[in-house]
Amino acid sequence: MNEIQNREPKFCQADELIKALHIMNNTELKFMFYALSKRKIGETTVQTTMTDLVKHLKIDWGGEQIKTYKKAIRTIIQKSVLTVEMTADRLSEADKMRLANPNDTVLISGALLSAKLFNGINDMVIDLNFNKDFIPMLDDLRHDFTWIYLEQMARLDGKYSARIYEWCKMQLKDKDQCDFIWYLNTDSKEAPGIRQWLNIGDKYSEYKAFNRRVLKPSFDEINESTSDIQVSFKPLRNGRRAPIYALDMHIESKHKANIIEQKKAKKSTVKLDDKYYPQAEEKSTEEIQQEMLELQRKLKEGSL
Repeated sequence: MNEIQNREPKFCQADELIKALHIMNNTELKFMFYALSKRKIGETTVQTTMTDLVKHLKIDWGGEQIKTYKKAIRTIIQKSVLTVEMTADRLSEADKMRLANPNDTVLISGALLSAKLFNGINDMVIDLNFNKDFIPMLDDLRHDFTWIYLEQMARLDGKYSARIYEWCKMQLKDKDQCDFIWYLNTDSKEAPGIRQWLNIGDKYSEYKAFNRRVLKPSFDEINESTSDIQVSFKPLRNGRRAPIYALDMHIESKHKANIIEQKKAKKSTVKLDDKYYPQAEEKSTEEIQQEMLELQRKLKEGSL
């Protein structure tokens, strides 16, 4: 993971924006993540090319892909019209002075992003402009932010994988692991209903179909394709024959999990002549000294 952190672009956004952008499909979401990763702190403008986009999202260059992302750029502008409440302490000092109550929230509404797309001399050029009113939600790291590496997002091709991955990253943040209940159809303090989050509506109304078409392929892809988190869940029901109403979610950092597993492996086994043997429990100082004396005796006698 450290290697990825050193070489791959990353981005952060306020958790409020993550929640507000949930209506985007996988292609639109990846493009938005790419745009965020190209933006430097404090900047509202990003200039890039289709070649660079294709490179970082690890997609095949071709006419169909270009058409797909040209369409995504058009639709993402429509879907990035947001209304969110910004906490006052994210505002500039000048704006804070205008508030009657310093604890008020400020309603921000408008398009997060606008774009220009045209054929340049050697490449297709993409100019992106972020609404300056939303910049505090992209720059102010004192609040609830989620960091995501573009490398990880680019690996997810499933229709729902990126949305689920983003929410799981937001829940985990920098913790080693976390648990929460994700209701299928109703909101909670921890998460919106998973159907609402994925914009599924009435599709796959039976849990069996929902699990087969949405949950299992998405979680499998996240676990197999990303290198930073591991996700598992247990379905919850009120009684043996009652319908499943929620998922008992467990998320953990793969990086931390690997370290823990390596430590466990070192404690439980030692390698001798290409075979693994159980390692004895910790011995006392007296036992170690006794073994050393016995070893010295055998060396003198030549019986070792």
